[in-house]
Amino acid sequence: MSISLSPVAAEAIRAALARRGKGVGVRVSVQDAGQSCAAYNLEYADEIRESDLAFVQEGVRLLADFAYLPHLEGLVIDYRDEGDDQGFLIRRSVSCGGDCQCG
Repeated sequence: MSISLSPVAAEAIRAALARRGKGVGVRVSVQDAGQSCAAYNLEYADEIRESDLAFVQEGVRLLADFAYLPHLEGLVIDYRDEGDDQGFLIRRSVSCGGDCQCG
């Protein structure tokens, strides 16, 4: 499986976990966005579940349920901090194979 986490995103995650004061990493999950596309979510992870695959990218532990693995191939996680425009950018570097624009 291939997930790319940019150094900027990794630093933002490390800083958020430090401010929060707890957590084992960040969980990546997938929701159906219609038209055979997916919407990706990041949330704090306080534990590693039995159904999780855990791996480290740029010094950050990422967790994902094994069921989501096919939808995470080629995922790219970046972070933008431009004035009022701040947040994580999550996209796939490979097409999902549908008619959507998620690739």
